[in-house]
Amino acid sequence: MQVPSFSVRIARKSDIPRIKEIFASARRFMAENGNPQWSDGYPYDVVIDEGVTGGNFRVAESDGVVAAVWSVYESDEEYDEIDGMWLTDVNGRNANYIAAHTLAVSENFRGKGLARAALNSAAEEAVRLRKNSLRMDTHVKNLPMQRLLTDLGFSMCGRIKARGESGFLCFEKVL
Repeated sequence: MQVPSFSVRIARKSDIPRIKEIFASARRFMAENGNPQWSDGYPYDVVIDEGVTGGNFRVAESDGVVAAVWSVYESDEEYDEIDGMWLTDVNGRNANYIAAHTLAVSENFRGKGLARAALNSAAEEAVRLRKNSLRMDTHVKNLPMQRLLTDLGFSMCGRIKARGESGFLCFEKVL
């Protein structure tokens, strides 16, 4: 598998229509594979708009085309209540991590290593920010993402409720 050449940058407002296309395609792909993770329309327009304007969304661009999108946040309140334990928790809480979310790859670029590259980019960003770890959650039925996270050295740490729904597995990679 050859990863296409790409550059990573912070998403711009002008990327929003393309980002929405990628998420719509990802929702269809997940549904076709029995994964209800984003079946309610998530990530909602407001999440995308606020993530882009807040500087939290990243894109991988290949030959001028946005090929993948993901978001990074310096914390996630939903991660405070885990049924399990994060690897880097000390005395119950650790605020020194990056949370990666909403990772999706354009259907034209699927299977070419961009999801792996996006998570590696998020880890590199966390290292630059002197964070201890990278955390991510995924639906219990999102087997491709679970395999990718495990392949990248993440450990499954437990479960959380996300957007009020249970069934999300939490992963962490110590950096």
